[in-house]
Amino acid sequence: MLPRENRMVDAEDFLATLKGGVKSANRFFVLAVAASASANELVESEAAILHLDGAERPKPVKVGFIVAKKQLPHAVDRNRAKRQLRHLIYTRLDELNEVLPGAHVVIRILAASKGESSETLAKYLDKSLAKAVSRLAEKQKATEGTILD
Repeated sequence: MLPRENRMVDAEDFLATLKGGVKSANRFFVLAVAASASANELVESEAAILHLDGAERPKPVKVGFIVAKKQLPHAVDRNRAKRQLRHLIYTRLDELNEVLPGAHVVIRILAASKGESSETLAKYLDKSLAKAVSRLAEKQKATEGTILD
């Protein structure tokens, strides 16, 4: 299970990520990544207290999953696909927090993921994350370039 600080639960966050983020798609899922308004902004004091060393941390990555009934009509299949991808994201949280501090990630799971092995999904997840990170970096550079001109 993802830690509470890494779960995306707000519908507004989902919409903003899907509309304003960069996307990377494959046959198993569509991954959308959006940088937070200020990625270097520090977490609220409540969340900072949770860290025993007292050090302030950048905002954690927030991850959300979307599985439509039209894509996977059976609840067993929807839950299995979410569980597989949630575990894969959980194992990559430290890396995501380093590369994308404060970013929002939404994974829309498609029908082809039904019955697929975790190893296959992991391979495609890594490719999609790498592609989305590079696209996000390009988008941020382009945005900085237009602001400075």
